[in-house]
Amino acid sequence: MGNPSVYLSATDKLTFAKEMDELYAKQSLLRSSPTPTREIVDALLLQVPNATPEEKAAINAELETYGVYEFEAPVIESASTCATDSGDVALDTPTIYYEAWSTYWSVTCGGHWKNNEYGDSAGNVGGADGFGVGYTNSSNKYSSKVMSASAYMTDVNSNYRASTSNRSDGDRSKGFGFRIQDHWKSGYYVGHKWSGLCTYDRWFGNYNGVATAYYIHTYDSASLESVSFGFDGKTAGISATITNSVKSFTAFSADKYFGVYP
Repeated sequence: MGNPSVYLSATDKLTFAKEMDELYAKQSLLRSSPTPTREIVDALLLQVPNATPEEKAAINAELETYGVYEFEAPVIESASTCATDSGDVALDTPTIYYEAWSTYWSVTCGGHWKNNEYGDSAGNVGGADGFGVGYTNSSNKYSSKVMSASAYMTDVNSNYRASTSNRSDGDRSKGFGFRIQDHWKSGYYVGHKWSGLCTYDRWFGNYNGVATAYYIHTYDSASLESVSFGFDGKTAGISATITNSVKSFTAFSADKYFGVYP
């Protein structure tokens, strides 16, 4: 079997959101809770991809003090959707959080290289790499808004970073994506790890479907020109236009069902 998928039923999520709203209200009454801000919450959420189980537990504990809770749904085993040549990278399955302090929902994605097959010289990086989340098998009318989005790449030690707060790709309803130029700095490859986040308003919960993370790596003469979403029959519903595509590969995560706040 491949990586597990997670099923998120609308009924379970509605119950979860109600319980977390009540928990956060009690938490705020019983003790002085830190004041959440978008910047603080986003910084923590962006640490979730690539975190070890112990690190993620600590991050989630801190997020909960701000009224942000991960929805843990029943696990479903499914076949891996990783593309050929993607054995060099590891992708996190998208994680969904409910934010009781704002009633927003956040979706994270990310991954890292498992080796140094990205090359050893500045001339090997190609164009910008792309990563994000595609939504497929969706149902119910999309009536949500994106409240914010952010992403970054780092080197293996997280000493150097390239970041953005702009979505490069996606129309919100079918997914979101970022494009960041990987590069070398002081002998370190900035692109070894990547993390992305998109935050929707409360009505994102009306929207059901499957969330799948993707990563597109280019090298040498390849260049990622565009990523389109909403294509039936394609993994993550995405279609990428890549110049000299033989010098690139695309990898996908396990799937995660979503459907929050019906």
